[in-house]
Amino acid sequence: MLQRIELVEGMAGQTFSSTNFYFEDGWTVTGGVGHKFNDKLGASLSVTWDKGVSTGWDTLTDTWSFGGGVAYDFTDKFQLRAGGAAIYFTDGDKDKIANALDYTATSDNEWGYALSLSGSLKF
Repeated sequence: MLQRIELVEGMAGQTFSSTNFYFEDGWTVTGGVGHKFNDKLGASLSVTWDKGVSTGWDTLTDTWSFGGGVAYDFTDKFQLRAGGAAIYFTDGDKDKIANALDYTATSDNEWGYALSLSGSLKF
């Protein structure tokens, strides 16, 4: 697990800057299903849970992602694909303070969305 990054200056070998992350181990679990309905149409659905790595020093908490997509072969040379996803971010608190210049923060639950449309033409 990532705990610390140091940026070292190349010529003298001195530490230029360093950052402590204090992350804990994270996990990602994904499941999905796809189905080809016929020679032209196929679709898929998926769900993903990602365990956040926050220990109170940041707001990197759990996320849930729900996705789906379809693909349609118009001909053997042209395919059109469309997909979408909804991502749920759980709330988190940064409540640890390292010094007087540090801050606290709260991140509420929220949703994010993504859409995709693509095609391929073979020649």
